[in-house]
This record gives sequence, structure tokens and C-alpha cells, in this order.
Amino acid sequence: MLGLGGCGAIVYTVYRTSIAPARQAVDDYYGALARGDDRAAFEEVCPGAGITFAVFTRLVDAKPMLRWRTSTVNVSTVNGSTSGTVGGVVTYRDGTTRAGVVDLVKQRGGWRLCGGLLSPNAP
Repeated sequence: MLGLGGCGAIVYTVYRTSIAPARQAVDDYYGALARGDDRAAFEEVCPGAGITFAVFTRLVDAKPMLRWRTSTVNVSTVNGSTSGTVGGVVTYRDGTTRAGVVDLVKQRGGWRLCGGLLSPNAP
């Protein structure tokens, strides 16, 4: 029984240090968009994502979103680089929905959204 308790502690530590922060970064991004705070949402995006703030606001404001619901979170470390994906569904203010995945990279201790379902026009 003692061994099982140790496994539980390891699982909780992985969740607390890797999975929960990745999920929170995506929740923060979509929460900012739902509030209409494009600047806060843009700050969650990777600097290397190749998008300016002006283009970002034009894309996200074209189809305002209402809420985000997370369905999956995956985190991995390969050759010292930590990345992840968070899957979920966006509900837009017009009532339409879109399922997709957001790609993340851990940079300088924090998670940044680098691709995937970042805007209504994302592939």
C-alpha cells in the first residue's frame, strides 16, 4: 500500500507542475478573449508565432468568442524542450462552435500558445 501512495504523490506533482499550468495558460487566453481583452490574450501568444497585435485583433474581433471548454491536456519533454497541446471547444457569440487543439511551448518557465486554434480563422 505504501507504494501506491507514492505513485499518487508523483501523479499529483506532475499535474500541479506541468498539466495544470498548461491548461491555465489556455484558459487565461480564452478568458481574456471572452472579456474582450485582446491585449491580455496576445501576451499569451509565442513571440515567434509570426503575428502582429494589429493582425491578431482583426482576426479575433471578426468573430468574438463567448467561452472555451477544455477537453484534453497533453504535456511532454523531448531533448529538454517542453511542449504540449490543449484540446477543447470554442463557443462563439453567434452560437457556432469549433473544436480544436492549441499548441503550447514552455518558455522561460511559462507557457506560450504557439499555434493551432488561436483564432476563428486558424486552420
